[in-house]
Amino acid sequence: MLLAPTVLSPLIVSAETDITAITTADTDADDLVRDPVVYETGPVDYEITYNGIEQAITGFTAGVAYVPVDASLGNVIARRSSAEEKVVVWNRVASHDAGNAQDTVYGRYYNTFSSMLSARNIFMGSENLFVNAVNPGDPETNVERVDYIFVAGLTARDEMGFAVFERGQNTAGSNGTFKIAAITGFDGGGLPTFTGSNIVTVAQNSYGTGILTTPTNFRYDIFRKDVPTDTELDVIPQNNINLGPQGVSGVLISSTELVSANTVIYGYAVFGADVSASDTQLADWMDDTNFPTDSAFSNDMDLVATGAIAYASSLTISGNVFDDTDGLTDGTVDGTGTDTGVDGPLYAILVDTGGDVVDCVPVSPTGVFILGGAQPSTTYTVILSTTSETAGNAAPSPSVPVGWTNTGEHLGANAGDDGTVDGSLEVAIVDSNVSDANFGIQEASFTVEKSVDPTSVSSTGDVTYTVVLTNTCDGPLTGVTINDSLEPDVTPGTAVESMTDDDILEVGETWTWTYTYTITQPMLDAGTSIDNIATVDTDQTDADTDDATVDIVQGPSMSLVKTGTVDMSVVPPIGQANPGDEIHYVFTVTNTGNVTLTNIVVTDPKVTVMGGPIASLAPGASDSSLTGTYVLTPADIGAGVVPNTATATSPIPGASEVTAIGESFTRLLPNAVGGEAYPVNKVGLMAPWMVLIAAVTAGGLYLRRVHDVK
Repeated sequence: MLLAPTVLSPLIVSAETDITAITTADTDADDLVRDPVVYETGPVDYEITYNGIEQAITGFTAGVAYVPVDASLGNVIARRSSAEEKVVVWNRVASHDAGNAQDTVYGRYYNTFSSMLSARNIFMGSENLFVNAVNPGDPETNVERVDYIFVAGLTARDEMGFAVFERGQNTAGSNGTFKIAAITGFDGGGLPTFTGSNIVTVAQNSYGTGILTTPTNFRYDIFRKDVPTDTELDVIPQNNINLGPQGVSGVLISSTELVSANTVIYGYAVFGADVSASDTQLADWMDDTNFPTDSAFSNDMDLVATGAIAYASSLTISGNVFDDTDGLTDGTVDGTGTDTGVDGPLYAILVDTGGDVVDCVPVSPTGVFILGGAQPSTTYTVILSTTSETAGNAAPSPSVPVGWTNTGEHLGANAGDDGTVDGSLEVAIVDSNVSDANFGIQEASFTVEKSVDPTSVSSTGDVTYTVVLTNTCDGPLTGVTINDSLEPDVTPGTAVESMTDDDILEVGETWTWTYTYTITQPMLDAGTSIDNIATVDTDQTDADTDDATVDIVQGPSMSLVKTGTVDMSVVPPIGQANPGDEIHYVFTVTNTGNVTLTNIVVTDPKVTVMGGPIASLAPGASDSSLTGTYVLTPADIGAGVVPNTATATSPIPGASEVTAIGESFTRLLPNAVGGEAYPVNKVGLMAPWMVLIAAVTAGGLYLRRVHDVK
C-alpha cells in the first residue's frame, strides 16, 4: 500500500481478530501461462516473466487455528461504477535483474480484477482497490464493491469466518480500512442482496502486524490498465525499485459478526470505508450517493488475491444415543435418549483418520453429545465407548456398558443406517457443524437352554449334553464364551452357528454345542445326581446359565450261596454219618446289582465264618473266600437233616443295608435201619444247598427261595 497523507477514522461496529500466522503451499509450479513480455517503460524497457507459482493459504492462526472450508470455494466479482475495465495489480518479485531490466514475478498473468482476485495467491493482489479519485501519479480504479459468492450457501456460526489479507507497511495500523457485509440472498436477476446483514467496519489496527510472509520485506511490481483502450496490463516503471518494507497482514471477520448464528448466507462483500449504504441499499453499487465515485487515496486497499473461500476453526458433531428397543426392525435409529444410567459411563469420541482422539465427551443422561475440534473438509469417525481418552491419544475400541448392545448407527434423523452395527459411525465434515450422528443401543439379551439325554442312568456309559444359545435382542452379540461345570471332563468345543460362521451371534441366530460325558462306576456308587451347569457370556451382557441333571438310579443287590459237604471220615466207621463228623461250608457272595458293595459280612448261627469281611465287590463279581465247619451231633443224626441259614450284609450309604440269606438242608441217611443196609455212598448230603436272595433297599427285606437240589 502506498503511503497517504491522511487516514479515514472508521466507525468500529464489531471487534475482529488479527491473524498472527499463516501456512501456505505452492501450487501450479510449472504452469507458465504467459511468455515473457517486454514492457515499454521509457528509456529502458522491462522484460517481465510470470513464473506460474501461486502460493495458497492453507491455514492461519487468529487466536486459534483456522483452515479453509474447501466446499465454500466460489467466485469473486468486482462491481464497477462504469464499464471501464480499470485494473491496478501488484505481483511479488521473485528475481530482479536491474542491469538487464528483467524481473520474474510470482503467479500467472491476469488482466481483470475478478480473475486475479479469484486466484489463491498471497503473492498477488490489487493496488489501491477502492481509490477512484483522480490524483496525479496515483493509480486509480472504478471498483465499488468486491463480491465473494458461494452459491451453495453457508451456515453462519461462531467458528466460521472470512479472512481479508492486505499488502502494507510492516507496522501496526498501516493497513487499509474497509467495510464488509454478508450476502443474504439474490434478487430476480441473480445479483447479491444484503438484507439483514450487519455492516462491519474493519479498522487499520484490526490487522496483524504485516509479518505473515517470508521475507517480511519483499519487492513487488505494479501493473495497470486504466484507460478504456487498454487490453493488456502495463508495468509502472517507477515501481521497479525497492519501495520500502512491505508485507502481508490479515484480519478475520466471524460470520456471526455479520448475521445471527445458523443463518444461511451466500458469501460476503468488501467495499470502501466511505460507502454509506444500509443493508438494503448495498445491492445497488451504481448508486453514487451511497457509493462515492471520487473516493480519495485514504480509501485505498491493496487486497491480496485469496479467492472466494471461508475459513473455520473447530466444528462440532452432535448426536444422540437412543435406547432403541425395536432396533432396526422399523428401519430407523430412534427411541428414548439414554446414557445407560447406572450401567454407564458411556462416552462419545471423535476419532481422526489416524486413529487418534480429537474430542471425548460423556453422553448426557438424555443421550445427547456434542463433540468439538472437527475441521472442515475432513472425515472422522464417531464411536461410543465405555473408556474415556484424552485428545491426541490412540482411541479405544467401540464398546457399550455390560448389559447393552449396539442396534444401529445413522447420520440423520430420517430412516436408514450405515450398514454395520458396531458402535462406529463415519462422519464427513464439509463446511458446517454436523448434527444427528445417531446411535441405537439396547439392553442385550439372550437365552441359553441346556438338555441331556438320557436324563437318568443305571449303568456306566455316555450321556449327551446339548446347549442352545439364542440372541433375543436387536443387536449382534460378540465375544461369546461357554464354560461347563464339568470341565475338564467335558469340552463344549465349537458351536454350530445357524446363520453365518463368523463368531458373531447375529440378531435371531442360534448357536448349538453338543458334547458327551461319561458316567463311571464311582458315579453310580456315589448315587448322587449329576447337576451340570453351562455358563454363557458375551461382550455385551452379563453371564447367564442353565443346567441339566442326570439322575443316578442305584440298584444294589447280592446273592449268597451256601454249599455244604459232609466229611464222613472224621469219626469211624468211615462212610457213614456219625456224631463228630463235619459239614464243610463254602459261602459264595455275588454282587447282582449296579453298585459296588463294600464291607460284606457273612454270619452263620451254627458255624464260625472264616475270612472276611469282603472289602469290596464290584457289580457282577463273586467271592467264595468265606468258609465254615459244622460238627454233627447225635441229634443231627437222629433228625436225619441239618438245616442251616447264613446271612450276608453290606452297608449302603443313604439306605440301611443290602442283605442276602443262604439256607442249606443236609439229610443224613442211617447206615442200617431194620437190618437193611444202605450203600456207604448213599450216606451224604442229599440237599447240599438252596438259596435265598434278599433285597436290598432301605424299605425292607425281600426273600426268595430258589430251589432244593437233591
